[in-house]
Amino acid sequence: MEESFNNSKTIQTRIIMPTDLNDRKILFGGKAMQWMDEVAYIAAKRFSKMDTITVSADKIQFLEPANEGEILKIIGEVENLVGIKIKIRVNIYAEDPKTQGERKIISGLFTFVALNAVNKPTRVTLKKS
Repeated sequence: MEESFNNSKTIQTRIIMPTDLNDRKILFGGKAMQWMDEVAYIAAKRFSKMDTITVSADKIQFLEPANEGEILKIIGEVENLVGIKIKIRVNIYAEDPKTQGERKIISGLFTFVALNAVNKPTRVTLKKS
């Protein structure tokens, strides 16, 4: 069944701008979580081919700070499908544009459900391509 998850991978690239910083002049965690939720949403929608909503964000780990001017790669992939819940793992990597060195800075697990025509959670039925 794991092969079915391949169509969900979503990658978004961003640069950290001054408006993305907190008072310590590093990436604001809330901004990062917004971007992670967006990437997870796209991955869930691609995977399910249905409308989806976030039901939880868990195990968000802020591993290292990120600085203005660094380039971020936000990667979301379906990790698991259990009942009506779609689990999406999202990792953010920061790249120093001068050295091109990359490090993982944030990781989290987002849970989504697919919605039916009357906006009620429904089981995702995987269709073979």
